[in-house]
Formats: sequence, C-alpha cells, structure tokens
Amino acid sequence: MAIANFYGVASVRRPAWLRAGFRALAGRLLRDALEPHGGNRLLEVGCGAGGLLALHRRLGWTVAGVEPHAAAAAAARARDLEVHHGRLETAPPWPPFDVVLVSHVLEHVVDPLALLRQSAARLAPGGKVIVVTPNARALGLAWFGSAWFALDAPRHVMLFDAAALSRLAHAAGLRVGACTTRGDRSVLCASRHYLRTQGAVLPEDTAARSAAVAGSWNTPRRDRWFRLAAGAATDVAALIGHGEILVAELRHGA
Repeated sequence: MAIANFYGVASVRRPAWLRAGFRALAGRLLRDALEPHGGNRLLEVGCGAGGLLALHRRLGWTVAGVEPHAAAAAAARARDLEVHHGRLETAPPWPPFDVVLVSHVLEHVVDPLALLRQSAARLAPGGKVIVVTPNARALGLAWFGSAWFALDAPRHVMLFDAAALSRLAHAAGLRVGACTTRGDRSVLCASRHYLRTQGAVLPEDTAARSAAVAGSWNTPRRDRWFRLAAGAATDVAALIGHGEILVAELRHGA
C-alpha cells in the first residue's frame, strides 16, 4: 500500500505546514511499526485515535487498544478497532498478547511500576512489552536544558534513562531484552523554537493570536540548515546512548 494515500497525505490539497505534519506522522507510524507476524496479537496502551493499530492490522496483526481519552477512543472505534475507553487495569479480560506496546505513555503516569506490572500480566508466554519514552540522557536535554521539548511539563511526570528503566522493569518482574536510543531531530527543532520563544506572551486579540501561531509554522531558511544539522547530531548521539528517544524490549524473568 502507499502509506501517503492510506493516511490521506496526498488526497486533498492542504497548506504546506499541514502536509508536512501528515508526512511526519506517516513516517513516524512506519518507523514504529513492528514486523508482520501473521496472527500474532498486539495490545497498544494509550493508542490514541488508532493510527498505529490500524497500520498493524493491515500488516497482519490481531490488535486491541486502551485509550483514556474519550474522543480519541471514539475515533479509534470508528476505524472498527477494538479499543477500551479507560485504563489498562479496567480493560476486558482479552486473551494474552504477544506484544504490549507502551509508546510515549510511561512518562505520563504517576505509577509507572503499576503500569508495567499490568502490561506484564497481559503477556502470552514468550511475549514482550515494548516501551518507547523520552531519554533522560538525551543530547537535547544536555543542549537545551529546561527548554528541552520532551520535558513537556506538567504532562510528563517523570523521565527515564536506560538504567532507571531497567530497575523499574526488574521491580515489575521483567528483564530488559534490548535497549537502544534513537534520534529525533523534531525534538531538537522544537526545543530550539521553545528556547527562542518561551516567555513570550501571545496577543490578546484572537485574530492577532491566530496569526502569531500560524506564523510559528513558517520555518526561516536558517532553521532548515539547523534541521539538517540536528538530524545528523541526534543520529550520532543515538549510537552512543544519547538519542532523544529510549526504546526497550522487556520480557518475563527479572
């Protein structure tokens, strides 16, 4: 299939910044996609509107999701996906899953240990929990400090590096099978933008405020060069454990 057509990137003429956003979303979904496994079962915790679940269903997975936000859960169900509106502990007694995906969720919860234990309880024998979360040893944090976009206070309650995540997994009865970091230049670019604009007050007039927000999407030429440099820097940093994103595979047997 053409991922651009599947996500509607090329179906309607949209503003350049919106088309770029759709392309970024499509690329992120493809990057996060797991290899096809026929009838294997996948549970996504915090599945949002179901984009990644829909992609995995097309790849041959049997999928289900959990989403606490009502509108997002409804959007996922509109795709004919089996999604529980609520939290993992209140989800139906589904058959065990081969993969439980916890992508950009762990940093939002006040009890990550409980979430990992609940995720482990949903695993089939030989299954794994995949955690994707911001890396507390990221290049961006060292570079931008309090302006690092992935701090995302107050929505991000806590962040982890590989050692902290390993200790958390052990406490949940899991072991780390693999743990890597990956680059994400969008985090570096957003951090730079935040560093330059934090503290600025938007105009009170609605039209002026809308214009200011819309203008923030217009990237100056110098920012394009920064984006290229950021991409190279974050990819190199990922090779030595300092990428923006931490990805860990957790299995039974601490």
